[in-house]
Amino acid sequence: MAVTADKIITIWHYLPDTERYIKAYYYASCHEVKKVTGTKTGMTTDNAVKIRIPVMRSITVSTGDYLRIGKVADAEPKRGADYKITEISENFKGTNPHIRITAQ
Repeated sequence: MAVTADKIITIWHYLPDTERYIKAYYYASCHEVKKVTGTKTGMTTDNAVKIRIPVMRSITVSTGDYLRIGKVADAEPKRGADYKITEISENFKGTNPHIRITAQ
């Protein structure tokens, strides 16, 4: 199965009192993961998204930043609707260099 890279991803990058910006990345692939876990108090859901952004070099993104699938110009992320970045890994080797982002 081929991975389609047709999504636009918007990332809000924040470093307290020093750096703050919003940037859109094009041609990203997106895979949404929905997980249901049984606990003592009942069932809980945990939604996550795995994003691959095709790039040839590092981009400025940190754990704790927020992302949304789609291009938006909102000055602030909507923390209830957007995903918080929890993991970042770079893969610049091979025929498909990219940065993989996991967010919840």
